[in-house]
Amino acid sequence: MFLSYPKYLIIHFFICYYHSRLAYASQLKVFRQAAARFVNVQIASGSTALLDKLQQQLEQIYEVDTSLLVSNFLITDPALAKHYDTSENPRAANEKLLISHSGDGIDVALFLHDNIVKHLEEHDPLESLNDGNLHEFWVALEGISHFIYLAWNAQYDREISLFELELQAEVDKFITAILLFAQQQDMQQPRKLLVKLFIKLQFDSALQENELARYSMANHYAYRYCEKLLSLLMEQRNEQRLYNEIRRFYRLTHHHKLKHICNS
Repeated sequence: MFLSYPKYLIIHFFICYYHSRLAYASQLKVFRQAAARFVNVQIASGSTALLDKLQQQLEQIYEVDTSLLVSNFLITDPALAKHYDTSENPRAANEKLLISHSGDGIDVALFLHDNIVKHLEEHDPLESLNDGNLHEFWVALEGISHFIYLAWNAQYDREISLFELELQAEVDKFITAILLFAQQQDMQQPRKLLVKLFIKLQFDSALQENELARYSMANHYAYRYCEKLLSLLMEQRNEQRLYNEIRRFYRLTHHHKLKHICNS
């Protein structure tokens, strides 16, 4: 399944007191209007700054710029997320990028469960990433990854697959974690991340067969690719080569990503 973007993409903000419209043509333009589209959206005040920092860090890693703030698309109320979930399988989850086609564009919002947001606020991974906040960090990072990848590709009128979103998110979760551990002078954790992220994971039992196949395949190929990334950082200790590699990979399309992994 592909998400296609028209020449002039419209993304509607899901925020409390106003909504914004984005038109991607020769340059990004933002139009703000009064009156709420969804007046009951509850945003966790005081904790959105951390999510914006995680977004900024991820964009800096890949040298991309969406000119957006993920906090402006954030909702934390599970009931509201369920109400606006138009996917084929609207299962309960701690994180979900909500996408709905609307005319010649799409509506987008990022749902992160309030428990996840509050936990990260109390246990800031940018100060100390550890076993006590790693799960919540990965949940939030996955949503932020989806959001950035969707928005960035939209700027270039590129099609992306759901598999591509999942594959890139798994890579983003791994690379962001190992870089954070390196910054925090904890070089023992990165060796355990492959197992924690790719081996010991348990898929949601509520996934449909096609969803499980997609997640499993994304996990498999991300694992193969992240093994190479870990070698670049831990064995060759070549950080610049690592950055060059992941920035190139980020810009590859679905099938070119798979070909690159298989040829690595």
